[in-house]
Amino acid sequence: MSEFDLFHLAGSGMEAQHTALAVAAENIASADAWTPHGVYRRKVAELSLVDGPFGAELHARVRLSRQDARWRFDPGSPRAERGGVHRGYVAVSPVDTVSEMVAMLGAERGYESDAAVLDVVKSGISHALEVERP
Repeated sequence: MSEFDLFHLAGSGMEAQHTALAVAAENIASADAWTPHGVYRRKVAELSLVDGPFGAELHARVRLSRQDARWRFDPGSPRAERGGVHRGYVAVSPVDTVSEMVAMLGAERGYESDAAVLDVVKSGISHALEVERP
């Protein structure tokens, strides 16, 4: 693997971690939000390593979570179910803010690791160029 492949891999990793960080931040910000379709559905960033035209790349794919809404008993709420099994309960988002904060920390650490790889490769190239000088 050449230095430029490492640049590309670390750069794509930084981009993927940025996406994961943005998804976690959106989940936290929208934890108690309602959409026109009902309760906010949590998003998930899935990271995968793929072969690209310039070597290996890290990609982030964002999808909606399959988690069901949680239910909170609040019969006085205008959003409470008026009948059926969930009578008197309000649907709330399945977003767990603590888990999302942990996901944000993981994405931040991954981003920092990729930035450190870029620094090491850059300093290695600089050192090699200095050695070659007459």
